[in-house]
Amino acid sequence: MGCVGRIVETTPLPDGKFNIVLAGVREFTIVSEQRERAYRQATVEWREAAATTALPSGLRARLVQMIERYVGRSGDDVAHELLGDARLDDRTLVNFFAFWLDFGAVEKQCLLEAAGLERAQRLLEVLEFHLYAGPAVPNEVGMRRMH
Repeated sequence: MGCVGRIVETTPLPDGKFNIVLAGVREFTIVSEQRERAYRQATVEWREAAATTALPSGLRARLVQMIERYVGRSGDDVAHELLGDARLDDRTLVNFFAFWLDFGAVEKQCLLEAAGLERAQRLLEVLEFHLYAGPAVPNEVGMRRMH
């Protein structure tokens, strides 16, 4: 799985490299890869465009709550600012935090492979796992631990 992106911002770095921010345009599945060149080339199948169906209000509220708890450990102001922005639609909320949060590559790939409501549900599950599996914090998610 992958996603074609449009460059929306570039920031030059002192070492000559760039930070690049992409906006996802369309997801795809790799059918085959050609490895004759220094850069990746692939034949792909385009994934159906995601429906813009709103999340059930309870799911969105739970996601926001869990994201706030998860990033609360790092004190990240960017996350709190975004979560408080009423213009942030459900799709952007799910896709941004699925990418932006510090999950492992396998977890991020699992999130990318899910679509729509399933991606939102998986994001919630990954957040819950990290919160339950982390150090116990009284009144934070609960005292239940996974082993």
